[in-house]
Amino acid sequence: AVALKVPNAAIHGDPAPLDSFVHRAKRAFSLSHANILGSIDLGRAELADGRALTFLVTERARGSSLDELLTRAREAQVALPLGALFRLGAEVAKALDHAHRRREPIAHGALSERRLFISAEGQLKVADFGLAVGSECAEPAADLLALASLLARSIGSADLPDTARSLLLDLERGGINDAGSAHDRLLELSFALSPDREQRSLGRMFSLVAGAERAASESLLPEAELDAALSHSAGGPPVQG
Repeated sequence: AVALKVPNAAIHGDPAPLDSFVHRAKRAFSLSHANILGSIDLGRAELADGRALTFLVTERARGSSLDELLTRAREAQVALPLGALFRLGAEVAKALDHAHRRREPIAHGALSERRLFISAEGQLKVADFGLAVGSECAEPAADLLALASLLARSIGSADLPDTARSLLLDLERGGINDAGSAHDRLLELSFALSPDREQRSLGRMFSLVAGAERAASESLLPEAELDAALSHSAGGPPVQG
């Protein structure tokens, strides 16, 4: 399964934005990392009306976006393990480090919860690397600031030890100036927060949310059965509601 990306400029036939998209897409082809959704093909199709449609084929994300997981966790009132959240930050930083270390560094330029995908097996993938409009001008340092903001939003009001708060502040203030160092420190903190391997697993985040949703739906069944039993014993039809 793949994803097909067609820029608006390709549909409307705007040459300048389309050239910019092609340039960004070609840069993305130089990235090859386990945590980055890879580019597969950049092509152009001739349409029946004579127009040419430019498109980019990439890997298709599996699992759920971090945005979806956080939303579902809040709805199910599930607290995600801090160790897993900092491990997620470390995995993102590892992907950033790969791109930032290119001869011509490539910044993501639009890092957000909607562009991070986690599979049921715990595999993290960063989408749209370097494809956002304006990403050609983005600086690698901006990616680290975006990562700090993303982690702060994901953690929310959870009680953090001083070491974790200090690390987030360092990221927010630009005290960590390269993604490799950010990866090492985030990973080290992940181990400190969750010595249990399972509690720092990204797959654990996925299963916690899925388990809470399943338990919530199953908890309705005994109550419905009880209503039916009580109504039947009273001689009336089962209660509907």
